[in-house]
Amino acid sequence: MWNEHFGDFEFIVSNIVVGEIRKGDEKEIQLRLKAIADFRILEKSPAADRLTQLLLDSGAVPQNSGSDAQHISIATVYRLDYLIS
Repeated sequence: MWNEHFGDFEFIVSNIVVGEIRKGDEKEIQLRLKAIADFRILEKSPAADRLTQLLLDSGAVPQNSGSDAQHISIATVYRLDYLIS
């Protein structure tokens, strides 16, 4: 499905997503890693960590949704136009 739009967008994932992808059945892990092989991978940063904590502390993102707050923070810090989950 992504293949149809490679020329339209730059596909990016965070290292958090890569960590999530590496969980579960080994065969499925390999398929998921192959699917993102050409994507740019963004690393967490101190700024993203601070924003994550701010989102959680302020209640903007529920306390039990830390990984969601991390995704939002990384997308914000890197000024990404879209965040797809």
